[in-house]
Amino acid sequence: MYAIRVDTAHGLLQIELSGRLVTSEALRAMSQAFAIAEAGSLNTAICDVRALHRGPAGSMVVAAALAIRFQKGWKLAFVASESQMRFLGRVIRFSGLREGIRVVSRPEAAEAWLLPSLRASRRPGSTERRHAEQLLGRPRRASPASPNRDAAGHPAESRPPAA
Repeated sequence: MYAIRVDTAHGLLQIELSGRLVTSEALRAMSQAFAIAEAGSLNTAICDVRALHRGPAGSMVVAAALAIRFQKGWKLAFVASESQMRFLGRVIRFSGLREGIRVVSRPEAAEAWLLPSLRASRRPGSTERRHAEQLLGRPRRASPASPNRDAAGHPAESRPPAA
C-alpha cells in the first residue's frame, strides 16, 4: 500500500509505503509520485518505508524506473529501518544515481538533509493577517501611515470622548 501527499507550502512530496508492496505496485507508486512532482514543480521528496513489511522483489526493475525518472537537481530521502537499508542501498547502487538520494533512519534526519532545498513557507498577505487578527481577537496596531487611528485600527473620530 502507498500514500502520496504534497506539502505545497514547502514544495515537498511525502510518500509512505506500508504493508506488502509487490513490484507492480511499487512502479505505480513511483510513476504517480514522479508525475505529481513534475506537475507541481517539486524537487524534494521523503519516502518513508519503515511500515513496509515486505517490499518489491524486483529491485533491478525499481532501480531502473528510479534512474529513468529521477532528474538532476532533485533530492530524495528514504526513511528506513536498519533491516531495510541494505535493500535500499542496492536499489540506489543499481540505479546508478550518485547524487540527490540518501537513506536515513529518522524523518528528522531526512528533513535536515532536505532543508536547503525546501521552499520557504509563504508568508500570509495583509488581508490574511488582518482576518487572522480579527479571528484571534488581537487588536491591530496603528499604522505609521495613519496616525489618526486608535490601537484597534478605528478612525480617531469614532472614539468616544475621554471622560
